[in-house]
Amino acid sequence: MNLTKKIFTGSALQTTNIFFDIAIGFFMMPFLINGLGDKWYGLWLLIGSIMGFFGLLTIGLSGAVQRYLSIENTPEKIDDYNATLNSSVAVFSFTAVVAIALSFVISLLPTLFITDTALSEAFSTLIILMGFNIAIAFVASPFRAVLLTNYNFSLVSFSELVAIVSKASLTFGLIMSGYGVVAVAVSTLISTLLCSLIFFFFALKEQKKIKFNRSYIQKHKLVLLFRYGAKTFIGWIGDILRFSIDNMVITAFVGLSAVTIYNIPVRLLGYASQFIVTALGVLQPLFSQLAGKKNHEDIKRKFEFAYGISFAMAALLSSGLFVFGYDFISLWVGEYDEVKELMYIIPVMLLLTTSQNPCILILYSHNKHQYYAYQNIGEGVLNVIVSLIAVQYWGILGVAVGTLIPSLVTKLFLQPRLTCGVLSYSLTKYYKQMFSCFTFVALVSFVGMNVKGDINGWGDLVINVLLFSAAFIPSYWVICLNKNTKHFFVSKFKRS
Repeated sequence: MNLTKKIFTGSALQTTNIFFDIAIGFFMMPFLINGLGDKWYGLWLLIGSIMGFFGLLTIGLSGAVQRYLSIENTPEKIDDYNATLNSSVAVFSFTAVVAIALSFVISLLPTLFITDTALSEAFSTLIILMGFNIAIAFVASPFRAVLLTNYNFSLVSFSELVAIVSKASLTFGLIMSGYGVVAVAVSTLISTLLCSLIFFFFALKEQKKIKFNRSYIQKHKLVLLFRYGAKTFIGWIGDILRFSIDNMVITAFVGLSAVTIYNIPVRLLGYASQFIVTALGVLQPLFSQLAGKKNHEDIKRKFEFAYGISFAMAALLSSGLFVFGYDFISLWVGEYDEVKELMYIIPVMLLLTTSQNPCILILYSHNKHQYYAYQNIGEGVLNVIVSLIAVQYWGILGVAVGTLIPSLVTKLFLQPRLTCGVLSYSLTKYYKQMFSCFTFVALVSFVGMNVKGDINGWGDLVINVLLFSAAFIPSYWVICLNKNTKHFFVSKFKRS
């Protein structure tokens, strides 16, 4: 199988996993909210936000390992390849131990995060279980990178599908047996362990050149990884300030039940974002290899194709959320007045953030992601400041506004300029695609919200969505899609 086929097969497999995850989440979220209650489910979401901080322990090495393994995945660089792998395994093992120790410390301090003493014991148990969960994921990370850099997307997809299905099955069975919110953490831990073991087994089986020896743990290699990872680390701090802080602000100013309400539409945003990021993420190793070879013109062509796809996918999903988002949520988990207000903001956030995912891939592949990191920090700090002020006036809507305002600045002005500058790519050409996409979304969403039929059940929703998609896709193709992306699909269609 040639490289192009591997990439698109990998994208299809990874996207299929996302569909499985979304489909399972479609049934599991209302089941968990009803089975646990708003407050207990809110506690689980708060735990997830706290555990997001643990990712900082790796100091951004995950991206560094994948980048250098991609560059060194050649016969003449076998020693460098093993040095990168051995050095990263050593560091991730150390951070796993730190994560477990830190989880025990936090478990002794529940009152720093929640005021309801009835939840303290569960809080402590959940933190410890999730500490072990993230430790296992840390150790598995280098082996997942091995598979990705060798374009073994099918194996990664299989492993992650096992995790998705096992987690859902265990969670359902344990909660039905009356084990409460702890069952969710236990299921997550077991599924992560299974997935990690599969990563480890297949990485060693597929890459016969892998050798483990203390001599491969090299200081200069660690320095190289940490230099690259440090920039990612700064970016992660920004991501935490942008996303993980929201649930803590809501817990402090509104309450745990409000965390559940806020995360209903945010979950849709997460699914849509994950869909686009996963579909395009398979291009990361390719961009890294082309950057290593300094094949600038090829990178520009593939970047143009990637952002053409990204804008199109983000346009379709964000328009769909504008038109049908609240109808979907009402049928899914019930009607919440606060959610209706949020559905005017969430689609905008989706369009801004996910449409420009290829920009992030380019910055990372060119080792220029310090710019993205600084942008993220600024956006995160502004998010916290605006959210802390706005939540006191508008509640959870204020938190959403606090996330949106910084995104408008960074995604409209800073990120495009940074990426086009790195590639020496036409900023005008990029903005032309962005402007046509955003304008199209605004017009189509306005028309769609005013002409859609009555939605009284799932059948009505499906029919309306199909009609909307049937009108949207060919219209976007003709009006907005760039020539490079059109040419790619037409050529593939002719060959088939």
